Amino acid sequence: MKSRLTKNIFISIAVVLMLFLSAFFVLKHFQSRMTKSSISSGGESETGKPETLPVEVKVVTVTSSAENIMLESQGKVMPSRTFSIPALSEGKVTRVYFNKGDFVGKGAALAVISNPDVNSDISSLNSKISINQTSIGILRRKIQESDSKKRLNQEQIKEDEAKLKDYREMLTLGLVTKNDLRNVKNGLRALQIESRNIDIEAQGIKNDIETKKSENQDSLMLLSKLKLRMENFRVSSPYSGYLIDIAPEGSFANYGQSLAAIASTGYEYVEALIPADQAGNIKSGQKSEIDFNGKKVDGIVRYIYPVADSNMIRVKVMPAKPLPLNLGVKVSFITGLANMFKIPKSAVVLVEGVPVVFTVRGNKAYKRDIKIGKNYTDSVLVLSGLNRGDRVIIENAYLLTEGAAVKVEQ
Repeated sequence: MKSRLTKNIFISIAVVLMLFLSAFFVLKHFQSRMTKSSISSGGESETGKPETLPVEVKVVTVTSSAENIMLESQGKVMPSRTFSIPALSEGKVTRVYFNKGDFVGKGAALAVISNPDVNSDISSLNSKISINQTSIGILRRKIQESDSKKRLNQEQIKEDEAKLKDYREMLTLGLVTKNDLRNVKNGLRALQIESRNIDIEAQGIKNDIETKKSENQDSLMLLSKLKLRMENFRVSSPYSGYLIDIAPEGSFANYGQSLAAIASTGYEYVEALIPADQAGNIKSGQKSEIDFNGKKVDGIVRYIYPVADSNMIRVKVMPAKPLPLNLGVKVSFITGLANMFKIPKSAVVLVEGVPVVFTVRGNKAYKRDIKIGKNYTDSVLVLSGLNRGDRVIIENAYLLTEGAAVKVEQ
């Protein structure tokens, strides 16, 4: 039985080996046929390496021209002078007469504030003041009563002090006993304690009167503010200009809170943001160009803020004519003059984030790193990386690598 099992194992191993060898020879035969087919079709050169067909390209010959070096940035039209109008009463804004951007004349009604709780608060304060005044009158009468008790107490003390003196003399004559003298002393001490208690009670009443007076003073001040708020439920503009902010209807206005903001006309400026490393190229008095909605307006740099925010510097530019507030604009600064090469944008390829172009020498393409000075819709101005007369590939540049074979279309 054991020998039969061993025999079966050997037979199985032999079958597996035969199948493996068969598959191996079939694969070799298939590779041999594919190699012959490739050679016969001309897919390899004499060296055995695959031949690469040249890339068909178009080229332009570059020429240089003097161009302004422009620094472009985004900006916003800002008001030079703004005035905040505070709410002089507290309550709900029930009516607004103007919208943001509207022109508002001096004295024009802007909004109405309503607060039904103000009358209730005024009534409560008046009641509190009246109650306190009544309490103060009662306390003052208690002071008078205390003063009367104090006078009677002092008279009694004087009598007992005289009596004590007489009892001491009578004790030496044997007319009174020591016990009698002790009783007089105890009576005098009780009167003195009563006198101190009267003083403490009177001081407490006086403190209560001062507290009530202080409460009334606070109530009167608050009452005055409430009455002032009632008088200022109608909010008017003390200035003329454009409304740049207004509390919406239904909102709640706190006393002293800004309810509206007015920007005076004729003082608009553009605030532009430029990279901090370009700040040295901008000078006060420098000319600029403001572009909004396709229209261009001249501008002059008036101020460069010395503090950077997120690596950006704010530049104040005064336009030659008024511009709409809060308008987003593009601001261009001329930072110099340089010879640049204008080439089609299709020639530029990004390689690891770096702009490059390919030039043709012979039938080969060679890569050039370039520095772009300005972007246009269909072209770019190149600051460096090219020379006059270079033939720059403008079609199929994205298919090329260094030294790639090319065929220039005529």
